[in-house]
Amino acid sequence: MSAEQDWRYENIRRLQGAAFGFAKYRAPSDEWDHDHCRGCWAKFADLHGPGILHEGYVTALPIEETSEPEFIARCKAEGFYCIPQPAVGDRTLHWFCPQCFEDFRDELGFRLHA
Repeated sequence: MSAEQDWRYENIRRLQGAAFGFAKYRAPSDEWDHDHCRGCWAKFADLHGPGILHEGYVTALPIEETSEPEFIARCKAEGFYCIPQPAVGDRTLHWFCPQCFEDFRDELGFRLHA
């Protein structure tokens, strides 16, 4: 199957050519206690539980100015408090589980940095 036919591809194609490091997951704030793999949505967290990942591949990309997603607008309209994704300086972190990284590494030109 080509990458374009894989359901995960649409989630990650914009990260083509990104440089990654392999790191232990650390929650970036008290309010933001987990992240998800950009490909398959596997959970990264400091806590322990079934299927929770504690390390993986991560890249930091410049923050993109985008309009508010419909999902967030609906949640706010229903009275939920939405926590914005934390920034590290002027960048946001994007995590990949080892399987998704390897599955798309060649096709999308992912690179490893020291």
